[in-house]
Amino acid sequence: MSLRSLVLSVAAVAATALAAGPVLADGDAGTETVRAVPAPQALQPVYLEAEDLLPALESFDAPGERAPGIAVARRVEANDIASGNAQVGLTNEDVGTRLTLRFNVPASGEYNVTARLVRGDASAIVQPLLDGRPLGSTIDLYAAEAGYVETLLGRVELARGDHTFTLTVTGKAEASGGLGAGLDYLSLEP
Repeated sequence: MSLRSLVLSVAAVAATALAAGPVLADGDAGTETVRAVPAPQALQPVYLEAEDLLPALESFDAPGERAPGIAVARRVEANDIASGNAQVGLTNEDVGTRLTLRFNVPASGEYNVTARLVRGDASAIVQPLLDGRPLGSTIDLYAAEAGYVETLLGRVELARGDHTFTLTVTGKAEASGGLGAGLDYLSLEP
């Protein structure tokens, strides 16, 4: 076998091994069993339409006039404005009202958490929470004209499985005519 043939053979074996991922050898010298270890999957972005996360785990007025068990979170059709043509709207009359939605993370890892929130002239100041812990600072959703704001809430380590996202109403801007809030979507970017 020529040197060139030997080099090409070794290169082909190395390329095949690299494509297959790491290889582990088990056993004693001379009796090794070789097995391929699958390469780790790269984390994929996760995009969550808020309206697809309904019904809310928690949605109530605090300490409002509504009867217990009556949800104040609802699907709001917003054709051509909201992604997916809908959003989740939270209407209330009191500070302390909160909306909690459950979502699933398919793979453990670090993610940038971004929320697209509804703004308007009757919107509140909200505190986002992830799994019951504050995520970023409060966000004033008041705006003279209705629209959306996309906000990076923070980078967090998330385990695979179910998690919760909560918006808690903490107050309102002086110019705001109400304490409403709305969520269009959440995105998790590795």
